[in-house]
Amino acid sequence: MESPMPASSPSNEVTHLYHFLKASAEKYPDRETFRRKTDNGYEGRTFQELLSLVNRLTAGLLRIGLKKGDRVLFLCDPSALWLPVDLAIITAGGISTPRGTDITDDELRYIATHAECRIAFVQNEKTADRIRGMHKELPELKYLITLEDGKGAISIGDHSLTLLASKGGAVLSEHPNIIADRIAKTPADDIAAIVYTSGTTGQPKGVMLSQKAMVETVKATHKRFPALPNDAAVSILPPWHVFERMLEYVYMAHGLDFLISNISHLKEDLGAFKPSMISSVPRIWESIYNGIHAKLQKESAAKRGIFIFFLGIGAAWARYRAVWGGYDFCLQKPSAAETILKKAGAAILLGLLFPLKKLSNVIFAPIRAALGGRVRLSFSGGSALPAHVDKFLSAIGIPVIEGYGMTETCAITTSRSEQMPSAGTIGAPAEGVFFKLIDDKGNDVSKTPGKKGVLWLKGMQIFQGYYKLPEITRALFDADGYFNTGDIMMTNYRGELIFAGRAKDTVVLAGGENVEPGPIEERLCESRFIAQCVVTGSERKHLCVLIVPDYDNVKMALPKIPSESAPWNAMPEVRDFFKKEISRLISRENGFKAFELIPGNAFTILPRPFDAEKEMTKTLKIKRNVVLDTYQREIAAMYM
Repeated sequence: MESPMPASSPSNEVTHLYHFLKASAEKYPDRETFRRKTDNGYEGRTFQELLSLVNRLTAGLLRIGLKKGDRVLFLCDPSALWLPVDLAIITAGGISTPRGTDITDDELRYIATHAECRIAFVQNEKTADRIRGMHKELPELKYLITLEDGKGAISIGDHSLTLLASKGGAVLSEHPNIIADRIAKTPADDIAAIVYTSGTTGQPKGVMLSQKAMVETVKATHKRFPALPNDAAVSILPPWHVFERMLEYVYMAHGLDFLISNISHLKEDLGAFKPSMISSVPRIWESIYNGIHAKLQKESAAKRGIFIFFLGIGAAWARYRAVWGGYDFCLQKPSAAETILKKAGAAILLGLLFPLKKLSNVIFAPIRAALGGRVRLSFSGGSALPAHVDKFLSAIGIPVIEGYGMTETCAITTSRSEQMPSAGTIGAPAEGVFFKLIDDKGNDVSKTPGKKGVLWLKGMQIFQGYYKLPEITRALFDADGYFNTGDIMMTNYRGELIFAGRAKDTVVLAGGENVEPGPIEERLCESRFIAQCVVTGSERKHLCVLIVPDYDNVKMALPKIPSESAPWNAMPEVRDFFKKEISRLISRENGFKAFELIPGNAFTILPRPFDAEKEMTKTLKIKRNVVLDTYQREIAAMYM
């Protein structure tokens, strides 16, 4: 068995993000990383080359007059050049202000003017032309630099990254200590990034993150998930999203080989690059789950039966292994006698299941091979992973490390551990992060397993406030420095957190009952006929639901209905079908309370998926307020 690699740099020596790269370059100078797909395969830079590029870009920024605290607009999608530019901005003492290239003109104008950005980095000429066309509206902007050419290689020519690096190289030849001097004069407590949240509600707010917050996040994650010598990672997430940003810094700190992929050729990349680590958001894992089930429906009854049987074996194995390992889902601490009996029973059952488990590994091998064949850790963040997807992935031998965090907490705030991946939880807080749960009566229920409360967090990972919004910032912190996340949680006896909903999403019915829509939506989406849904009903007598069907699966189940989905909602055949499906899933027998049920015709079948640009965030979370506003008429009709 391979032993974990030692940290690239002792934690007590690291105060700035730059130190992680410097240590990795010293330890693995010739190891290639931050690769991208090219005509010649998967090409990247060695850690030594990456360090050289960051040094030259940092010096180049100082050469063009970047001052400490200058906000730097950074518009870029997944790119092998994203991290070196981000790190150069921060190392030079600037404040990286990132967003994706698909930002709307209104958002671009708002962020650039609100942050008073003087310098802008953009991914390519297309985005540069957008900004040039808005120059009269962005009077503060003085420098515009492109990262890539049309094929994703480093840009050359006027206003290019190559030119900036060249200027920096000349500065370094005359002032070789300029980087070290700049770091020495830049306290780790200074703001290093302002991340304008895309969010699910309202105008974006600028989350101010210090370099210390990011460094502590990297250290804690680095420690919880040590790397193995042959580990390699792949990701398709937007790097300006703080979850991806912190993982990229963790991979850099580990000295890992890393590939930047995208959704269009992810399948091919997984097969060729063969990563051992994958990071994604729940919606991507759901699409894998749905894809497997859609393919299964086209197989013969015998093949489906075999798959379902061994899926049950895999699920049973995962369940009893968790009991044996002491990380099964359990709110209250069992007695010593109960623990002994449960573990003894689990050991016997694991022994009986072992031959079938070995056979199930063979059955599910093609699925694992499609992910490259050697994935040992898969990370899920950005929103809650549906329980049925979590159980399915565990059953087929793809363990998912689910975590929790927000932009305001540097994303990776809690996570399951590799050794004890407790299903149904989001794990324990990272080292140095403290929490408390406050119920609706103001009581601290942190030490009471199973009691719900709003999560408050404290620690060095927590943000320093919203840029230029001191009153909103003050309202979210208590006298002891704890930050109100707005998320509803419970704990179990092991101190692991369990996500229970968002306080702002709570539906208050006309009778005063409080309903968390999340668990209902998650249960509905277990159906292979429901792709997405939003449950609502505020100030109404009962709940209702907007449903985006899985169009292909519905057409297979109801072959006589029109292929065009627009008339489905009015068709008795379709409505009867979904009425039965909703009643099957949301019932008293399944543990739902009477006021959580969805009566009769209180549902609408939508003719299209939720719009990825307007009705979902970049991490594919549904913008509830936008959806509810868009479908006001349909919601009202469900109560007529």
